Amino acid sequence: MEMLKKLCYGKISLCKGKLNMSYNLLVLLLIMLVGLIIILTAGLEFSEVFTGIRGRDIVIPYVFNIVFATIIILAYAAIRYRKIGPLKVVGTVFGLLVLAQALFLSTLAITRLPINRATMPIVLTIFLATAVISMVRMERMNKVTGVAQEK
Repeated sequence: MEMLKKLCYGKISLCKGKLNMSYNLLVLLLIMLVGLIIILTAGLEFSEVFTGIRGRDIVIPYVFNIVFATIIILAYAAIRYRKIGPLKVVGTVFGLLVLAQALFLSTLAITRLPINRATMPIVLTIFLATAVISMVRMERMNKVTGVAQEK
């Protein structure tokens, strides 16, 4: 009887964990959806009224560098983790990069924070952190794939 209780408790806690994970994903998607709706309907609030700086003047110097860095990161990941599959790796890494930036922009839109000179360093920090996290995730997947292929 005691073993049955432990087994049921383990299954219940597993179900609670899966439910919490799906709930967190749902909340994340809802926040992104609301933020993207606000961006599409009202746009982001730029700080040009207060400082005379346009948002595009802040972003334009970084566009080429971000695109170039993204291409290098995707090429490196596709070559390094080819056991997993290049398309899966590129899709996962690119998806995580886009998801993180979309979440940040949604947060900016929902909270109506002004875009100023501090925005781009925050964007670059999120970009770097997401790239590192995605590489750690790919490394774990590579180890699992490598162990599965050896057996």
